[in-house]
Parts: sequence; C-alpha cells; structure tokens
Amino acid sequence: MKVYYVNREVHQPHDVIVAVREAFKMAKNNPDIKKVTLLVGTKSNYSLLEPLQLDKSDFRNGGFLVENIPFKICTLKTYHPNNLFVGNNPSEILVPLCIPAMELYQFEDFSDIACWIVVPWLMSENASFLSIHEAIDIESGEAMPFPGHLDGRIANGIDWLRDNAYPNQGFVHASDEDYLKSVAITLRNMQIPINYDQVVYYCHEQGIWWHNARKVADYFVNAQTHAMHTRYGQTNFSGIINAPREN
Repeated sequence: MKVYYVNREVHQPHDVIVAVREAFKMAKNNPDIKKVTLLVGTKSNYSLLEPLQLDKSDFRNGGFLVENIPFKICTLKTYHPNNLFVGNNPSEILVPLCIPAMELYQFEDFSDIACWIVVPWLMSENASFLSIHEAIDIESGEAMPFPGHLDGRIANGIDWLRDNAYPNQGFVHASDEDYLKSVAITLRNMQIPINYDQVVYYCHEQGIWWHNARKVADYFVNAQTHAMHTRYGQTNFSGIINAPREN
C-alpha cells in the first residue's frame, strides 16, 4: 500500500481537486482499480467537496462516475473497506479529506486499498502518519523522510516479541500480553527513550500489521510514565534487549 498526500500546512479548498485529479489519473492507468472513495468525517463535512461542484443527486446516490470510474462518497460511519483473499489485487484508491490521523489508523491493514491520497486539514496533525508511511507528495514526487533508525536494544525486544508472542494475533493470550508488558517495563527500567514513530515503522518492517505495531508502540510509550502490571509475574528481558545485534 502506497500513501500519497497533498502537501499543505493548512487545508485549502482547491486541495480536493488536486487529490481527485490524481486519483482519476491513477485509476485510468491501473485496470485493477475499481473505485475511488472520497472519505469525510461526517455528513457535515460534505462542504469539503464543494469545489467539485457536485449535484445533490451525487450525494443522494453516494457518489458519481467519471469516465466509468466510480467515485464513492463515504463518511467514517458508512465506509466499510474489504479485505481481499491472498492473490487478488487491491482495487480501491482511498482519499481521506481532513480526517484526523488517529481515525485513519483503523484502515491501515485493509488489503483492498491500493493506495491513499491524504488531504490534511493541518499538516502538523498528519505528519507522524505520513512519515511512518513514507508518504509521497503528489505534486513534487518527493517522499517524506522515514522516522529514523530504531535503537538496537528496542529492536531486540521487538524481534523477540515477533518470534514468541504472536503479535499478529493481537497479543490476545494472557501470556503474550505479559511478554509485551514485560518488554515495555524492562525498557523503562533501563531508561531507554522510546520514539513512537520509530517503533511502529520498525514493527511493520518486521511483518507486524499496522494495528498491532501501534499496540506495541502504545505499550512501550505508556510504560514510560504509567505503572504496568503483568498477570503472571514480570519477566526481566534485559539480557535479550542488551544482546549484540547481527549486522
């Protein structure tokens, strides 16, 4: 999944036109794309689409056609992307319009989305999300810098969790969540600073799904300032965390 964005510090009405034109061009050049979704927060945010000069019937019908390419209009409440079976090609372009980054997290793992074109309300609110995805400026073609290299000791903890705690099952077993908490507590006790974006980025590089990568980062960050208790007793992971890393 690729992420593109309209690079503005503050949203401008014309941004939606820039994004829709780029989505149309991508859809025309990729036969696998079956639709473009324009996503707003609520119906009260339909005003963001005014620069497109749509008819009332377009809103009643939930979208419109441009040269046989369906453009769907959805809110966070009505948008339901699909997961595809392995081997199928992603078929949707998602254009979130001024959606807070935290609302976008829920869609990161949907395999039906081929790419995103993010239109921020404030760049500062979306900078973390865009950096983690190395988002590409659709006008300049330049990629946003990735969050930077993770401390090798934190990477050791993540590697161990990846291999032993079933992160892509969401740490649903009590023992697996205990492992996650224990690594987080050990990092705190060792006074190792945690960079949320770097943790998420590294986790995803290791094959951990976005939702679960953010769960790891949340636990690591929260353990720095909040007491965290395990069900079966804390395990000290300092030996694993301090282990030398292979080049």
